[in-house]
Order: sequence, then structure tokens, then C-alpha cells
Amino acid sequence: MNTRNKTFELYNTLLKYNDENYNNFINNIIPKLISNFKEIKYINLLNPSIPLYELPDDSMNVNLYFNIFISGDCREQLFKNVYFGKIPINIFLGY
Repeated sequence: MNTRNKTFELYNTLLKYNDENYNNFINNIIPKLISNFKEIKYINLLNPSIPLYELPDDSMNVNLYFNIFISGDCREQLFKNVYFGKIPINIFLGY
């Protein structure tokens, strides 16, 4: 499957969990994403109060959102917003 198709597969997977609660997302959905999408480079939770993943050194953002990077040519990126209840998810996908 090419990266562009993986992009839409990931996007649809995220949409399926749009109404899940936050704890379920953290405890169940993220591990599934990591295991099911080998192209994911990393998922970064940008909230200093929840130390699940390392924050970028320059990050001062306290909003709950994730940057999901899929391997590919990151000079051209597809950007999507997905919301899990009130949790905005930013997905950056290289293709």
C-alpha cells in the first residue's frame, strides 16, 4: 500500500474513534495506531502536564493535540484536523 493510501486509512481510523473519551484514546487508541501504522514516525502529545511523550524543546503549547508524522517526502505535507470530542488532533502526513 502506498503512503497516500495509508494516509486515508489512518484518517478513517481516526474518524472511527471521534466520539471516544480521552482516557480510552490515550490508553487504547494510540497503542493501536502505533502497532497498525508502521509508517508513523512518532506521536507527540503536546501537553506538559501529561508526560506520555517527549515534548519538542521549543514547544510552549498546552493544548491537547497530537502531531502524527508518517514517513514520506515531508517537503509536501497533507494536513488534516480530526477532533476527538473536544480534543483536536493535527495530522501531518508526508507523501
